Amino acid sequence: MSGDAFCILPWIHLEVVPEGEAKICCVATEAIREGRTPMNVATHSLDQMRNSRYLESVRKALADGRRIPVCNYCWDQEKRGERSQRELWNQLHAPSAKRVREKLAAGGDAAEPEPIEYLQLSVGNKCNLACRMCNASYSSRIEEDPVHVKWAPRQDRELEVWTEGGDRQAHQAPPRAEWLPGRPWFEQPVVMDGDLIRAGATVQSLYVTGGEPLMNPSFDRLLDAYVSRGYAPHMGLSLNTNLFHNEARLAKALESFLRFRFCHVAPSIDGFGPVYEYIRYPAKWAIVDRNIRTVVALARQHEKLTFMLTTVAQAYNLFNLPDLFRYADELDVECNPHVLAGPQHLRPQVLPRALRLEAAEGLDAYAKTPADTEQRTSNRANAGRIARYLEGIEDAPDRASMQKRFADFTRELDASRNQSLAAAVPELAELLVEPPAAPARRWWPFRSA
Repeated sequence: MSGDAFCILPWIHLEVVPEGEAKICCVATEAIREGRTPMNVATHSLDQMRNSRYLESVRKALADGRRIPVCNYCWDQEKRGERSQRELWNQLHAPSAKRVREKLAAGGDAAEPEPIEYLQLSVGNKCNLACRMCNASYSSRIEEDPVHVKWAPRQDRELEVWTEGGDRQAHQAPPRAEWLPGRPWFEQPVVMDGDLIRAGATVQSLYVTGGEPLMNPSFDRLLDAYVSRGYAPHMGLSLNTNLFHNEARLAKALESFLRFRFCHVAPSIDGFGPVYEYIRYPAKWAIVDRNIRTVVALARQHEKLTFMLTTVAQAYNLFNLPDLFRYADELDVECNPHVLAGPQHLRPQVLPRALRLEAAEGLDAYAKTPADTEQRTSNRANAGRIARYLEGIEDAPDRASMQKRFADFTRELDASRNQSLAAAVPELAELLVEPPAAPARRWWPFRSA
């Protein structure tokens, strides 16, 4: 391997997105494809995707040390001096990474996949929330909202970013013979009782997102199937949920999760109090706070259950993140922030430099407070990491247009939801003030004396 580009995921992992297409990982910039056409579980099995020419070329490129565009998220992280997702996954799957590296060093074929160990499933877009940074691919509520869906339609996964070799002409493969028309992929027996059950024999880590997984009966049935076939003792379960549920539903889910080797619950909590409610509409902080405390209390009773808050650093919550970190400190849990990748008009880059630096100061002030546990120490390090990111942002040439789009989007959603950015995040109120119109030029017709 000529360079440091190796990532274990293309050898052992697959992500299935809500529409049934697949990606090499959750931060990859495009779907796995055949020529120009994304491969879908409606047309290809998981094994066919994993053995596709596309994934073979990805594995060969990374093994050769080539930093391909589809992996730009990690290359950008590393360019900023951050620990990338690639580096994290290589550490989390260290035995597999070591095995593959040794195989390649001995002259093994880089194109060949290993048995699937890590599977990520986004079980449709059915969701009870319409979060401001989300889109219709991951939220049915956004898809049904005429205002929000105009700004955030389903993701276009047809856009080609990188293809190496092979047929470059678009074509649509016929559906699989067992495919039942009119049903989503996660209600298809050929996928749920076929592909996913076969994969369960080797999967060590199952990561489930949505939509909102706790609203999807297919998710419950899949877990029951893995338990009945004896896969649960060797399978860890990770779950991304919004935790905006009644107590009975949460209790039933937690009982199910404890049947697995371990369960890691990582709710998406993109703010504290009013800022949370502003971003993750129409959730109520009191209900989510109650459920967070329920899961944390149960995790203290069961070693196999772990918990961590996850958040996406974005324009709306940068000034509120210190409050969220302090909330995590109160619970003695880690809060792990990631920087929003899209939409562009909600990324931290949309803010003027003065506001970015002011938000960084707030994060640094929190980061300097004393910490007495491992989780609280991590929270301070995470706050400092986001502060350094904000300081390192360079103004993009199109920031003015991004800021206008931010303002237009915010005004429209505020009006349709009876919300107010000025009330939730007063530090950003100035971004919604339209510049005064240029004074009209006065013209006096010529008059003769």
